[in-house]
Amino acid sequence: MKRVLSDDQIQDLLELHAVAVRFNAPIVIIGAVALACFLDDLDRFTSDVDLVIALDMSDFEGLTTTLTSEGWRQEEQREH
Repeated sequence: MKRVLSDDQIQDLLELHAVAVRFNAPIVIIGAVALACFLDDLDRFTSDVDLVIALDMSDFEGLTTTLTSEGWRQEEQREH
């Protein structure tokens, strides 16, 4: 089986998952990394992991506050 994620990416996803569970919010990996998990001959390379957190909007502020307190930060040059 082909390895798609680095050890650091896996650790980050585990940390993010631990926070998301507190809000009963599933995480889904999307984009090229998701495709690479299932297709061996994907003609594109990506080093980022795109994902979606299925979160009730009333929990959004709590999630962002919790992530910040856990050491996560938003990239200043990116909106998302």
